[in-house]
Amino acid sequence: MTDKNESNDESSTDESITDIQSDLQEVENRLSASHREMTRGRAAFDSIGSALVRIRSRIQAMSSSNNRCADRPSPAGTAGTRLATLSERLQTAERAHSSRVPLGFLRRELSAPASSMSNSNPSSVGKSQSTSSLERAVGEKEEQEGIERRSSSLVASRKYAESQEEIEAVLYEGLGILKPDVEDQNLDEEVDLNRSRAADELLSTATMENLDNSRNLDILLESQSASSSRSSTTMYTWGESIPAYNLFDNTERNVSEKQTNTSDPQLIPTDSRLGRSNVASVAVADSYIVCATSTGELLACGDNTEGAVDPSQREMKLVQRPMHLEILAMTQITQVSAGIDHVAALTETRSVLTWGNNQDGQLGQTSSSVEDRRFRAPAAMKLFGRRVARIACGHRFTLVLTTGMELLACGREEITGYSTLRGPPRLPKEIAALEGLPLVQIAAGNSHAVVVTSNGTAYAWGTNRSFQCGRKFPLLVSVPLPVEITSPTSPSMHLNGDGNAEIPFPNWGRWKGSTALSQAEDVAVVNAACGADHTILCTRSGQLFVAGSNNAGQLGLESRNLISSSSLLKHPRDGGKFVSAEAGVNHTLLLDDDGDVWQMGDGNGLRRVLSDVHATAIAAGGGQNVAIVSTAHRSTSMLKTPPGLESLLDGFLSETEEGNFSSIKELVTQTEELFRSPSVVNSLFLDPLEMEDLYNKLIRAGDELAVHQQIAAAIEKGMTHGLESIQKARLLYPESVRFLLLYLQCPFFREGKESSVNFDSKTTLIISLCETVLGLPFEGYKALMSWATSMYQKEWFAPYLVKPLVVQLSKVIKRNSTGAPVIVNVLKWLHNASLGEELAQASDFYCNGLVESLSMEALFDDLYRFRKASKANRTGSFFFCANPFLLSPETKRNLLQVENQLTMIKAAQTSGVHFDPVRREFLFQPYYVVSIDRQYMLQQTLQAVAVASPGDLRKSLKIVFKGEDAVDAGGVTKEFFQLLTNQLFDVNTGMWSMEIADVHVTWFNSDCVWNYDGYYLVGVLVGLAVYNSVLLDVHFPQAVYRKLLRMPLGLEDMVDGNIRSGLQKLLDYEYDDIEDVFCLTFEVNWLDLGVARRHELKPGGTGIPVTQDNKEEYVMLYTKWLLVDSVKSQYDEFERGFMRVMEDSSLEMILQPDELELLVVGTPELDFAALEANATYDGGLTANSAVVQNLWRFVKTAPRETQLRFLKFCTGSAKSPIGGLGALPFKVQRAGPDSMQLPTAHTCFNTILIPDYGTNYEKLAKCLGRAIIECEGFGLQ
Repeated sequence: MTDKNESNDESSTDESITDIQSDLQEVENRLSASHREMTRGRAAFDSIGSALVRIRSRIQAMSSSNNRCADRPSPAGTAGTRLATLSERLQTAERAHSSRVPLGFLRRELSAPASSMSNSNPSSVGKSQSTSSLERAVGEKEEQEGIERRSSSLVASRKYAESQEEIEAVLYEGLGILKPDVEDQNLDEEVDLNRSRAADELLSTATMENLDNSRNLDILLESQSASSSRSSTTMYTWGESIPAYNLFDNTERNVSEKQTNTSDPQLIPTDSRLGRSNVASVAVADSYIVCATSTGELLACGDNTEGAVDPSQREMKLVQRPMHLEILAMTQITQVSAGIDHVAALTETRSVLTWGNNQDGQLGQTSSSVEDRRFRAPAAMKLFGRRVARIACGHRFTLVLTTGMELLACGREEITGYSTLRGPPRLPKEIAALEGLPLVQIAAGNSHAVVVTSNGTAYAWGTNRSFQCGRKFPLLVSVPLPVEITSPTSPSMHLNGDGNAEIPFPNWGRWKGSTALSQAEDVAVVNAACGADHTILCTRSGQLFVAGSNNAGQLGLESRNLISSSSLLKHPRDGGKFVSAEAGVNHTLLLDDDGDVWQMGDGNGLRRVLSDVHATAIAAGGGQNVAIVSTAHRSTSMLKTPPGLESLLDGFLSETEEGNFSSIKELVTQTEELFRSPSVVNSLFLDPLEMEDLYNKLIRAGDELAVHQQIAAAIEKGMTHGLESIQKARLLYPESVRFLLLYLQCPFFREGKESSVNFDSKTTLIISLCETVLGLPFEGYKALMSWATSMYQKEWFAPYLVKPLVVQLSKVIKRNSTGAPVIVNVLKWLHNASLGEELAQASDFYCNGLVESLSMEALFDDLYRFRKASKANRTGSFFFCANPFLLSPETKRNLLQVENQLTMIKAAQTSGVHFDPVRREFLFQPYYVVSIDRQYMLQQTLQAVAVASPGDLRKSLKIVFKGEDAVDAGGVTKEFFQLLTNQLFDVNTGMWSMEIADVHVTWFNSDCVWNYDGYYLVGVLVGLAVYNSVLLDVHFPQAVYRKLLRMPLGLEDMVDGNIRSGLQKLLDYEYDDIEDVFCLTFEVNWLDLGVARRHELKPGGTGIPVTQDNKEEYVMLYTKWLLVDSVKSQYDEFERGFMRVMEDSSLEMILQPDELELLVVGTPELDFAALEANATYDGGLTANSAVVQNLWRFVKTAPRETQLRFLKFCTGSAKSPIGGLGALPFKVQRAGPDSMQLPTAHTCFNTILIPDYGTNYEKLAKCLGRAIIECEGFGLQ
């Protein structure tokens, strides 16, 4: 056993010495370069020095171990001898490095012939020996100083390189990132970078973690805890393009010696350089490979023609085995990605380094000349302070996904939109169409790209000649377009229990177990991969959707044709799920939930190539494949979530009120950072209640007002910056606009004058928000309205979206700000959206601040100017009355009353003025007086109206009943209308239909052709009632009021409920036997006084059966005939009479049908408690008087019919006005002491006069009951 252990130790020692020898040989090769290479800059000098220091420490450690085992026998070529040789070589290399002399030159000097030494003067020999000792001492001192300098380079080096011929690595103080390829960084950007680092790290990564997004090719191990147990990885590789033995062997060989192209995965030995490294990220290109270890080091090998493997080795065209990139020795790398001849690396500080070929600007660096675009040394992209979450390289372009979920691109014009032929390469730029989208994953192919949002939507653009963008046209997709995917599962299988949830976009809905909207799992993309000309999308359910070229079977489909639309591909195992995908040129690599690796392409179909190893990550490029197996827990997100947003959300969504924060300053900073990024806000919540909960927790973060004010200021500042950041964005897509609603939902917007927090005091934020909404393109507007009507259901729409705007509108009007039009227009959008869905009540949009801040005179002036304005002026100017939904019915009634009163005065002035010689003054009659006999009321009224001019009808109406002494102050007119209504609407007149199922509805009798004068009189009566503010006891359906306001009619306006129900059943019937079941044709049949009559709805309708294809047309024609055509003659006369009075009125401009109905008939609800609360008392009575208490007891306990009679007795009408009985002036007046007299009333003034019956309730009930029954007639006695 001992011999075996010793043998193993000797083998391990030999392998370690061999590895040191290989590393030393690499350094010697670099030191043997030309003088120009040796003096190329500080970064190269330091990187070689760092490598020498590491080799020196390893030799010393090996020497110590060898000394402890010196008593053991050793095979030929003892370890000690080999270490001594290596030590001498290292010493020579260190001298060459410290003196900046090429190693070859130094070796020649040191190996000068001994004879030359012997012929020299002995004194000179001693001098030479002394000099050599001095040189060694100086060299040791320089070495020690070099080590100290290098150890402090992270915090000390801020100087530019001496040589400006090449861009070199200069480290920033305390940041550990390479100097960007620019002359300066703005101070604001540096301050912002330092201030927001901790918060920025979380802005996208926390969301990615919560989304359970698929793994990318990268797997970041838990390298932060180096002192704890470190995870280990093993790697498998197979395929072609890269000589496989280079990844396996530690010995250098010629490329031509061995070419290994294998289709079977091979394990990279753990004793090889790559096998010993815990690989965290792998990037495979067509002809080279780059790996990042868990300690942040880079290893690369392969084609170095353009400097992609090591730009510092221009002469080394091929790196045959994995080699450390010493130029990046001082930088920690977490992810790498590779193009055809360039590399991008993500550092632990979230900056991006790029090197290699910059021909098309793919490095995101400027180049002074064409030659300078090759062999570009590592330098940081200019990202203007942005921090990066992910990177992806295409053939000649680079994609950068920031922690703010923004996408930056540089390189090929098919991707960036830049023209690389019009000058030097450009810096990274945003893709305008993607701004605002919550991007979480990116993929790059040869010349096309795919991004994935947090909700699972994939967008593709670039070259589309093989349909790799998931569509046939165009052949070049210049703007990212969503990849259309059709759910293979019926949506009804996933909907919640109601089954009829609104689905605003394809494949979206409320699925079982959730109240939030989301995409179906079988279409929600979590991972994407791009090959040369094919695309693979992996969904949350583990299925694949593929598109593009399938010439080598890379899509896994039988057909070798181009696939123009996304085709479904399932896992071969029942219940199996694919979790990620990677793509090479003509093949695809897949990883499933068991850790098995599958491959398709290169002439083969879908096959499993690696099983039972539980792979955790895969990578593919060119024809090469890599699989990684890690002992660490397999993560489903690319980055570990640092403390930040996740703790923010957890802290505030937990039960604790304080959250998980050490200071309020941190909370304020992270709150601001959250709202600064519209993309991140778009990724947060799809349930408004969750967003409301977050707002509430933020607001309740502290008990002090100062804390609340800081939170409010942070939210305001963050939202302001967020809106500014997307001013140039296109916001075309649904997922990019939702943040506008989440901003609007902020509770601070809903707080009015009672708020103790100063939030948007100048209303600039709400105005900017509304301007952004109004500036949306049509697609964005449609998407925003769809979100508003689907995500915000009926109980949330008004409080979360409408109320904030109404409150802020009141604030803007009060401040006399110019921002009112933009707020009103957004409210108009929401109002129109709510009409069809019935998401809000009309009262939710009433702006009380409008009436409070503007006088009725100012409002009427606004209405007058609106009426007089031309069509062009109405479009170009703003009028409050052009948006009548803001005005309550009471306000509209008051406006119409002002308008009617002015019309009355104008009519009186223009009706004729005469001179009275007795009184010697000019007189005019301000009233239209109608004197009639109660017995002949209908006939005399018709005669009076027939001879009256329009001017007379528009005067104030006064009624005189012949033989009665009453003076009409309003009460007589009320009774006149009530009595006339009873006669005109008596069904015995034959004017009204008796075929309506609802006996309480009054509709025109289409067969009545003998009493057109009656319809005309009814129209005049209704017009006069509205004009004189008198309520009528009529029962017109909504269809009448819609027709008066020139509004269209539909099936929902059908008067007869039975007919409406039957037509709806016809529309809902889905079976093919509709003709046999309903037996309908395009004709209508009815009886007219016992005579059968019929009418064809269309020419030849008698012979046209109603089928599934034409049933909608039948319903439309039938409805039109019943509501319009059949009663046209009768309704036209009614409308002529109405408009004779109201022709110049603003009814059509400001009223809705239900509001016109309120003007005609009043409010049907009778709230006598409100009437009691609004009542006043006179003549010694108070609310506590016994007779008053008994009065209200009688009214409240009486039957409804008695209540109606009481109201009619006191006010002249059995209806309450607009606003209810609480808006009705009502007085109870004492009519002397207790007596047997009955109560009386002044209906003109809504006053009841009642004797003081005291506590005798029975007497009051008897007398008052008799009075309200015998209430007809007027007198002054």
